[in-house]
Amino acid sequence: MKKILTLLLLVAVTVVSMAKGLEGTGYGKTSEEARNSALNDLSQQIRVRVESTYTSEKALTNGETKEDIISSINLVSKTDLLGVEYKTKKYFLRKKYRVIAQIDEDKLGLYEDRAEKHKNYVNLNVRKSESTETLQGKKELLQKSLNDLDYFEGYSSIAMILGSEKNFSVNYTRGDIEGRIARIDNILNAPKVMLVTLTGDYPSEAYDYIKNKVDNLISTLSKNSSTRLVIAKEMNEDVNTLFNVNVNSYYIDLTDPVTYNNKEIIGEKYEASINVTITAKDKNIEGYLINKTSDAKAYDFNSRKSAMYKAVNNLFTREEEELKDSFSF
Repeated sequence: MKKILTLLLLVAVTVVSMAKGLEGTGYGKTSEEARNSALNDLSQQIRVRVESTYTSEKALTNGETKEDIISSINLVSKTDLLGVEYKTKKYFLRKKYRVIAQIDEDKLGLYEDRAEKHKNYVNLNVRKSESTETLQGKKELLQKSLNDLDYFEGYSSIAMILGSEKNFSVNYTRGDIEGRIARIDNILNAPKVMLVTLTGDYPSEAYDYIKNKVDNLISTLSKNSSTRLVIAKEMNEDVNTLFNVNVNSYYIDLTDPVTYNNKEIIGEKYEASINVTITAKDKNIEGYLINKTSDAKAYDFNSRKSAMYKAVNNLFTREEEELKDSFSF
């Protein structure tokens, strides 16, 4: 009787020990094919074990659900598995290979360490996002945190299957991080309240004409925008986007006539040149939406003003074409 009890106890201990390890089997015409098949089977066995471990549909630790855990396990692909050992057998008569891919429980520390690493990344990036000035910068850090949270859940789940007794937890839940991202998106996707300004070196008589061209440029851009655009008349707390055209140079020269054999071929003419820098800046996003310098020239035989109007028209006609397909607010 004692021998039977001892044998049963030994079998029970062996089953528990084996249950903590993970194993997948694959077959193929080549060892590489069989090895890949074994990894696929190992990944599937991990998913099955996780599904059987997390039987509740209710929220788990840190607000994670069973579906969240399974999704994280799927992210930890076969190429991300750690400490996998292989046993290969070739069947010469059948001309195929069998490979067993194993993760023994003595590899537990690898998964605990990797889970700890991604947990630290989650906490670090969320904290960094809180001190980052731009909303786009905050969002990018939070998205990194979500990605690391997936890996944390994946590696910690495998560690628990291998027998870990650690209490795996992070300071921020998935719902918390996703909520922060959603609030940022609400701000970024809100209507663009834009203040349009014209600055720089130009005569007062040219203001109305240049400003009209700037307004036409804004109108063209807004037609291609996926976000509603509102033009503010003055600076206020609602303005979130600044659009500026700065006139760097503006001049008109009267050129001498061109003669040949003492005959005038081309009369004197007015040559106009304008150079501007166009910028657009969203206060919530790092960097410029637009930052480019452009120039144009034109001439007229009769009028200084006409020469400059032609140059201004050439410049903004070209900018409308260049910007409308490559930029959208």
